[in-house]
Amino acid sequence: MPDSGPASRTRWQTSGRPASYALGAAVAGLAGMGSLLPVLPGWLRLVLLLVLALLGPGGLIVACLGPLPRFVVAPAIPAIGVSTLSLAVTATLAIGAYEPRVTTLIVSAVCVAGGILLRGLRGDAHTALLRPPGRARIRQIHARARRSTLQWLRASPTRLPVALVIVGLLIWLGSLPSLDRSSYSSYGLIVSTPSMAVALGATVLGLLLAVRAGHLAAGWFGLVATVLVLRGGTLFATSAAPYPWTYTHLGVIDWFGHSGTLARDVDVYSNWAGTLAFFAWLSDSAAFSSFSLAHGFILVCHLLTIVAVYLMARAFRRTPTEALVAAFLVEAVNWVGQDYLSPQAVAFLLAIVLVTLLQVARDHRFAQAASVSALVIYTGIAWSHQLTATWLVGATLALVLVGFLRPLWTAIGVLGMFGLMLGVNLDSLVRNSTGISTDVVANSAGNVPMSGSPGQQLTSNTVHLLAALVWGAGFGAALLQVWRAQSATRRKDALGLAVVGFSPFALLATNYGGEAIFRVYLFSLPSMAVLVAPYLTKLLCFPGRRALLAILGALVVTAMGAQGTWGNWYQGIITGDEVALAKRLDRAAGVRGNIAYLVPGVMPANVSWRYVPRDRSPLVVDQTWGIENLYAGTDGSDPAPVDDLTYAVGQQARNRPYFVVISRSMRINALQYGKMTPGSFASIEGHFTRSGWRPVYRAADGTVIFANSAGASAWSALGTGAAG
Repeated sequence: MPDSGPASRTRWQTSGRPASYALGAAVAGLAGMGSLLPVLPGWLRLVLLLVLALLGPGGLIVACLGPLPRFVVAPAIPAIGVSTLSLAVTATLAIGAYEPRVTTLIVSAVCVAGGILLRGLRGDAHTALLRPPGRARIRQIHARARRSTLQWLRASPTRLPVALVIVGLLIWLGSLPSLDRSSYSSYGLIVSTPSMAVALGATVLGLLLAVRAGHLAAGWFGLVATVLVLRGGTLFATSAAPYPWTYTHLGVIDWFGHSGTLARDVDVYSNWAGTLAFFAWLSDSAAFSSFSLAHGFILVCHLLTIVAVYLMARAFRRTPTEALVAAFLVEAVNWVGQDYLSPQAVAFLLAIVLVTLLQVARDHRFAQAASVSALVIYTGIAWSHQLTATWLVGATLALVLVGFLRPLWTAIGVLGMFGLMLGVNLDSLVRNSTGISTDVVANSAGNVPMSGSPGQQLTSNTVHLLAALVWGAGFGAALLQVWRAQSATRRKDALGLAVVGFSPFALLATNYGGEAIFRVYLFSLPSMAVLVAPYLTKLLCFPGRRALLAILGALVVTAMGAQGTWGNWYQGIITGDEVALAKRLDRAAGVRGNIAYLVPGVMPANVSWRYVPRDRSPLVVDQTWGIENLYAGTDGSDPAPVDDLTYAVGQQARNRPYFVVISRSMRINALQYGKMTPGSFASIEGHFTRSGWRPVYRAADGTVIFANSAGASAWSALGTGAAG
């Protein structure tokens, strides 16, 4: 294993500032109280609530515990805060006492009172660090920062990396307007908007050259710019949050706010409500649209991920430069798309922090504080996302077997919480679980059975090859580090990373709707990156040809990850018009109607609380009819599926609104994945027209909505928007 430098061998320094965390919690509590002022705009209330959530409960708990290393406190306090708040809000929903502003007041008061009390108990030796500096001190800090910045920019090794990153950002900014106007390509953005690939190449090259030059600040500049180029389009080039599943989660959030209760009989979200309950509290208490929260979530999620991976790498004794490379690798090769507002995205972030704490807990000085913090975070995960909790409990047992985990009572706590979660949600698990499957090949096949368009085949082959490269490199790095370890501590570090990185493969025993392999890849990324980072960093710093090959290899891997991310751009993008149409359709269907989609899971659905009563009074036809399966791979010439649907709706839903939607995004999805032939849509539309369905909405982009008589009346009652 390459030497990681003296910095990585230094014992972790204790934070030593419990009074500061207590005082920070008190300040966060005051911010939470300030968010209750009705005169404040929604965005400001949101900011104040985020301060409360990220600094309040977590700061209070960390102040009560023993010492933690300085670099661990930064992710631990927000992770604990989100976990405890999600659990608290879930509890209020479970007992039917959901009052978001009351919850805000109680949490704020506890943080203020507890922070002041703990500050007094812990002493004020370090709280002077929080006192505002005088004017002379401010001028001194400003002058020093200005002088350091100028010296950094004038340093010749830094000029080229920074210039490349700036050029990349300028190209990206110039490309953003064209994303919304670009025409569909099955190959995605790299073909339809090649300037995006140029922008990404420039920022990544700048980052790699900064690593080679040993300039950490320039490297961070390049990494943040890379995140902006890869993910920023989802916010700055779109009118609404991407991905249809985002809106399913927003419907659950709306149900929590509307009813103040859990709908445990309807779907899994009310049984693992933690994350969505947290966002419901945040949205309702701030009076800020959850749709707007979702729109910016992807970019924020990735920015938080690179910070979390960086700190995880530091916990595993990587140098700052190696940790930066690890964060870059996770960002570059993460094509999975589980980054939208969802329980999975938040649970993944929390899991990275939890693994960091498990590593820190091996040091006897931090064992108690790190283990308790990890258990609090695991509890938040267990009541938010069952698959992440399942992976982590398996990883915990494996860490015990290899002698990595200390203290052992941490594993007992994780197992106990996992068992409690299973016991409480056993009924939901039985109803919704895909079960255990020994067909690992089928579980690894993905969730799209068709071969798809040429562009889709390229994207699929690319991400398969990329996954093999990531896992192969991680496996090789783990073997080398275990074999060449110069101490038992280093060997245990490598073993721990290998166990955490490869333990997700146990999830292939579950089908998970064909998506288990995607979660295996996602969960393995942080550990694979931390294992590989020292070798890539060393190669980048070699003179001559080896460094050039390392740079070219990193650029190729980034391009492969970008194809995986951008190759399905047009299938994931949702327009503002589609969201407005989905909301209108939801109102027209009401609580007793039904909405059928020619290609399900493509257009926003279940966008409001009304989905719960609709699911509680389903039609038989809802359970038996699926036009995508009946028409998949055909030219749509057979009228029988539409005739059968027409007859069933006439028998079962004559007086209930029933809508059938054929949207722009469905046409793109069907072409991308080869589900239907291009001319099939026109044929199917003709079948609906001949069967007496009324087209209540038609748009220039090809979207059309058919309705029965009750549906047409409900649509007309909403006002303008009839077929044109």
